[in-house]
Amino acid sequence: MNGIDFLHSKNIWHRDIKPANIFLHRNELVLGDLGLARNQQQNLNNSLSAGFGTIFYTAPEIFNDPKNYTDKIDIWYLNNKINSFN
Repeated sequence: MNGIDFLHSKNIWHRDIKPANIFLHRNELVLGDLGLARNQQQNLNNSLSAGFGTIFYTAPEIFNDPKNYTDKIDIWYLNNKINSFN
């Protein structure tokens, strides 16, 4: 959660939150693999690529409009995965 909060405070969206991109480093969970991360300005300029992360972990609304990506989608990824552990 701290990693997502930090990225969002810098107007950066991860766009590919999934278990494989969460790492254990010195007994702490760390969010990694920022290869698909983009900043808000890139979205406003409509320069986001159609790619948007791993399909199994993607929020449903992205399939309708991949360029309409916001930080809320990262929260969907996180919430979806937390609920899958319950």
